[in-house]
Amino acid sequence: MGRLGFAFRYRLCGAPPTVLGVRCGASADISRGDLVSVEDDVGRLAVPGDRAVVGVALDIEDDRDHAALVQVITDADAVYAVADSHDRDAGTALALTGPTGEQGVGDVAESGEFEVVAASEAADETLVRIRIDTHHEVTVALRPGFPARFLSHRHERALVAAAAVGDPAAASALVEAFLPTISGVAQMYRNVKAVERTELIQEGVVGLLRALKRYDPSLGTPFWGYASWWVRQAMQQLVAEVTRPMVLSDRALRGLARVKAARAAFLQEHARDPTSDELADAVELTREQVDSLLAIERTPRGLEEPIGGEAGVAGTLGELIEDPGAQAAFASVLDRFEIEQVRDLTEALDDRERRILTDHYGLGRPARTLREIGDDLGVSAERVRQIEERTLARLRDAVASPAP
Repeated sequence: MGRLGFAFRYRLCGAPPTVLGVRCGASADISRGDLVSVEDDVGRLAVPGDRAVVGVALDIEDDRDHAALVQVITDADAVYAVADSHDRDAGTALALTGPTGEQGVGDVAESGEFEVVAASEAADETLVRIRIDTHHEVTVALRPGFPARFLSHRHERALVAAAAVGDPAAASALVEAFLPTISGVAQMYRNVKAVERTELIQEGVVGLLRALKRYDPSLGTPFWGYASWWVRQAMQQLVAEVTRPMVLSDRALRGLARVKAARAAFLQEHARDPTSDELADAVELTREQVDSLLAIERTPRGLEEPIGGEAGVAGTLGELIEDPGAQAAFASVLDRFEIEQVRDLTEALDDRERRILTDHYGLGRPARTLREIGDDLGVSAERVRQIEERTLARLRDAVASPAP
């Protein structure tokens, strides 16, 4: 428990933290783990009683003007861990204590800068968050050339405006800035084994770029508040394409989620599966809509899947649903197609040559032997064979060298 200072643990909403670059004065004395306050866009070490606390310093970089650029987590719902040698109850108010590099928490009579998030013992670290009436939302400026992922609100608006009119560098900077947040959204689909995390992040970037084209800053909506919907929508579409036999719209996905939740609740309450009518009443959809959504959710079955689930049991699913009549019709179509092709090739033959081929090979009629054909023509079977061989050679030459 010798460590002093604050360390970020998580956000109450579960999203990745927002990190901003806060410019501090040349005389600022701030260490990693210190609380930072900001007034007039200039940062300084927070002191007890401050009402402009922003967050905890993560890193400090010296500026060329001998000032400092401090990376600070600025979320009002951020939870920090701090060394504390006392038992604490959830909701307890604590005060900021200590100078830079040695900041910690102490008891306070009425109200302090922090409230305890979860009960802890003396041997454990204490989890605290900055009180809402103490946390201060600020707009801070970035030094030119500072990594884009540490965006101020002002810089973010400038990048969004530039990217909207086609500036590729601004779009690239925004993608880099929001990549950790997109990665956090991808965590929502970590249980979908069929989709790689990198694929989800790529689709999230596509959704972010779509949001850039449609975002209207004049409405006053924060950019990420608008873009997050497009990021989730892109990831949901990818998951639907990979895991379901057909792609569902966002409306259908929401409907399916409602049906599944209602089904689970009914099963828990009544210890049986609900009927389609009971589900329809629970989610306020028609029975046909419920049946369609549940049908989409069924796992597709392969045509080679054995009937009964075991190999060698009464054949496969494909054999059960196949149509022998359709197969015969397909073969009949192929036969007719081949006959028509042969007829086109024999157009250049004389009547005797054409008759020998059609009779011998049964093209459109029963096949006959060379002797039977020779008897009809008044020649020997050998002569019929010679004529047939010569005719076939002519047809092969015609196929190998088609007329222009």
